[in-house]
Amino acid sequence: MKSTTKLLVLLLAAVVVIGGGAVAVSGANPSALADGAFTDLDDHADDWEGDSDDDRDRDADDWDDRDDRDDRTERDDDDNRDDCEQHGHDDDAGDGPRDVTLTRDTDDDVSVDGTLYVMPGVSVDGNVEASGDVELGVGAHVDGNIEAGGNVTLAEDATLSGNIEADGVITLGETADVDGNIETASGVDVGPAASVDGNIEAGGDVTIRENADVDGDVTGATVSVADSADVDGDITETR
Repeated sequence: MKSTTKLLVLLLAAVVVIGGGAVAVSGANPSALADGAFTDLDDHADDWEGDSDDDRDRDADDWDDRDDRDDRTERDDDDNRDDCEQHGHDDDAGDGPRDVTLTRDTDDDVSVDGTLYVMPGVSVDGNVEASGDVELGVGAHVDGNIEAGGNVTLAEDATLSGNIEADGVITLGETADVDGNIETASGVDVGPAASVDGNIEAGGDVTIRENADVDGDVTGATVSVADSADVDGDITETR
């Protein structure tokens, strides 16, 4: 392509066609003219090549940006699916109750059609509701109310800042702490060195074990208080 262009420039530089005749161009060096023109063409070709390289670089950068966005979107989707599963709202799950495990802290209310287990050390800053059982693992914390259609269990060192309302048995493990009222149609078992800062109202039996502390009234079918336990309130047995 360059050879053909140079030949044409040489011919044009040597001869100018005027009317029907050929007139030599005086005072001009055809070879110099051709070299100059060819140099200009080379410069333009370099510019075009540079532009093409820049376009390819920009296209590559655009593809990289799109890949990054796709990766971020995929990670966000995975996080959303994890949150849904942990909060009992898994879109892929079938109908009916199921077991849900909360594995990380959340600032949202948690509602589950089934049973809920809060892993040890996990914190929930919101209300907890389950149609089945609710269990807080060792050292877990809920800053909100717990409502359950089944049993409620607080393991060792688990804490609750809120009320408990359940249909099943409520069990507080050793050194567990509840800052709120407890109400159930069944029984209540306050474990060793556990504490309740609120009233206990049970349709079944209430057991308050050694070194436990209840700062409130206690009502149950029967109420059993260990000698080393302390109840700062009225005790009422309904049976």
